[in-house]
Amino acid sequence: MSQIVPKLLFLSIVIATFSFIAVAVWSRERRREREAYYRGETLRKIAETQGTVGNSAIEFLREDEKYAARRRGEGQKLGGLITVACGRGLWLR
Repeated sequence: MSQIVPKLLFLSIVIATFSFIAVAVWSRERRREREAYYRGETLRKIAETQGTVGNSAIEFLREDEKYAARRRGEGQKLGGLITVACGRGLWLR
């Protein structure tokens, strides 16, 4: 009986981990889908409402790309800081 408990504990941890990963991936993909939908709707509305469509739509896309580049840069900085902190922690151990 005492041999079953660690196996069940390990199995429950594995199931919980994979369930968490599945939900995280699903929610990320859902968010990306919504962002793409709203981006398309915004561009469509810009194209329909304004006479100078080219300038407004291009400006919107440029701002969107600047925002995405800034987020990527911040993510890379954060990843670098985490890597440095983990490396330093392992080195001082």
